[in-house]
Amino acid sequence: MRRRRPSPFPAKSEPLEQKTPSVTFEGDLAVGTALPDTVEIHTIPDQPDYGYVIVNDKRVLVNPKTRAVVEIVQ
Repeated sequence: MRRRRPSPFPAKSEPLEQKTPSVTFEGDLAVGTALPDTVEIHTIPDQPDYGYVIVNDKRVLVNPKTRAVVEIVQ
């Protein structure tokens, strides 16, 4: 059985509570998907290796250097 890697953020962390507008992404949104340069990635205090975006009404953790989706939170 494969164990899911725990999220680097607690359940009540800043990316989950922010009211950020959702952007529309055409295509499949999955872990590893690179988001286009037109999508603004928001920073997370004390977590320089991660950013977040609301995509198609889902909260998504992103590697800001590669723009790749790391985790789809909801």
